[in-house]
Amino acid sequence: MYLFKRHSKGSAILLVLVFIVIIGWATGILLSQSFYQRRANARYAVYHSENNAAEYALNKMISEIIFLGTYKPEQVGGGIENFHNAVLNIQPPMLEGYVFTDVSITCIQGENLEYEIIDDPTETWTGFPALQIIYQLRVRAKGINPPASNFEHPGVVLERDVQVLNIPLYVFGIFYNNLLEIWPGPQFDMHGRVHSNIDLWLGANTGANYWEHVTSAGNLFAGRAPGSGKQGESSGPVKIFNGDSLKSMKLPNGVWLDSAVDNWKNLSEERWNNYFRDKAHGVRKLNLPIPSYEDPHALIERADPENDDPALKDIKFENKADLKILRNPVTNEITGYDNMGNIVPLTYEDPDNPEGTKSVYKESMFYNNRENKFIRCLDLDIANLKESGIDLGNGMAYMSEEPNGENVQASCRIINGAHLPATMTGSMTIASDDPVYVQGDFNVGENRIPALVSGDAINILSNAWNDDANDFYRHGLQYASVTETNAIFMGGNVPSGTYDNTYSGGAENYFRYLENWSGRTHAFRGSLLNLWESDIAIGPWIYGKPYYEAPKRDWRWDSVLGGINPPPGMLSFFQVNPLVWRVVPESEMNLAAE
Repeated sequence: MYLFKRHSKGSAILLVLVFIVIIGWATGILLSQSFYQRRANARYAVYHSENNAAEYALNKMISEIIFLGTYKPEQVGGGIENFHNAVLNIQPPMLEGYVFTDVSITCIQGENLEYEIIDDPTETWTGFPALQIIYQLRVRAKGINPPASNFEHPGVVLERDVQVLNIPLYVFGIFYNNLLEIWPGPQFDMHGRVHSNIDLWLGANTGANYWEHVTSAGNLFAGRAPGSGKQGESSGPVKIFNGDSLKSMKLPNGVWLDSAVDNWKNLSEERWNNYFRDKAHGVRKLNLPIPSYEDPHALIERADPENDDPALKDIKFENKADLKILRNPVTNEITGYDNMGNIVPLTYEDPDNPEGTKSVYKESMFYNNRENKFIRCLDLDIANLKESGIDLGNGMAYMSEEPNGENVQASCRIINGAHLPATMTGSMTIASDDPVYVQGDFNVGENRIPALVSGDAINILSNAWNDDANDFYRHGLQYASVTETNAIFMGGNVPSGTYDNTYSGGAENYFRYLENWSGRTHAFRGSLLNLWESDIAIGPWIYGKPYYEAPKRDWRWDSVLGGINPPPGMLSFFQVNPLVWRVVPESEMNLAAE
């Protein structure tokens, strides 16, 4: 009996000890699990914060690329090579509590910096030339303060690919940096993209068809723009292609479908299949590579070495040109210069008369009824320029005339330009700070080359033009003859409302005419770029005698422009597209950067 009690008491103690051990073991496991759970949570929080820091660094680097792309090349001192080198040197930000290492930007496509045709059907700009570069951005973020400093860990490495597209403005048949109005009188067909960086107003007397994408960074409206002075006019049919057929802006119920209509975005997408888009569809302003504080007109203005800031010097046409023909405002002399400032003789021996000479320029005078001024004109004779053997270098020529009297307007003119000279670049640019007149056929035939013409305003004179007969009150309005003009034109306009509700003339009057073109055709192949308000040729648009009568407009975007490198001085816009990104596993990290 006694022995039994002792055994029972010992068994109970043993059970209690076993239970205590089990409880202690379980408690230890729970405490250990709790510790490791807290540690894991802390490590995850560190990882999450480092991941956010790495993503922040990548976004900052992408923002710098967008900035350089938007305002290239002036912010980086010149051409695309400088932009490319500047991108490769971009660094991540400073962020308190983190250190960034393993930083790299690698060009994985397009390092040759050559324009190529975009052939991806999913791309907005497929079929058009673009300089395409893809950079791979890489950065490692590591926390340096607690709790991150309590752990041995490599940090977080992120990579992201970024596509940069540099696209010449001539992908558009019509591009307006300001308000765009189009209201043609005769039937009008536009084969080429149309874009406005502000609002776009469409109408027509007879009818207008748009066979390519029409876009606006503002709104798309049917009718007359406020301030044009013609808001009450009714419109003929305006139709936009939708990839399959032309669809009218005017619905069967008589309502014009535009940005002012409720549910515009969905209704327009259904009707035009994204061929007709505005800011409601995500269309953004296409920023020109010009400092935002500068008027784009500064591009064509005379160089001012003492006052032009570096951001402007590199993009001015005069600074780029390898041939400059300038009148000195003090001495009144006309002199030629190359890009280094050396004098270039502008006269040469006549090959048909050894005792005679010819000149690549001449001086002219005629009257412009729209401007109500005499035009003092500095003429560039392209045929003589070719014959002279003057080396055009990069293919760019710059001209500047000076006024001579209160009622005289300085201008420059291109004559005998049916066939342009061969250049090192295979293209040619002619620019002036003055209004530019193009007389007669320009850049025609199978051997035409890419050409850019830029000035304060663009005027077209037909093959029949005669300076001496341009006195309306003695001779009447001159009759034009059929004329062909093929080039990219960059100029300005006089906006609607400048003179008490006067119409700008619209894009249909981008070219300013001085003759009676009734029944005669002006054929044009190229691109119309309206980038500024005219500063010199500011006479209001007025139709009819004694000003002009409109031609038959055979206008098309030149399909040749779909496969060429830009002419010298050609502006482009940048589009930056962030692509795929990934977290780099520890096995691929550059731990040597630790």
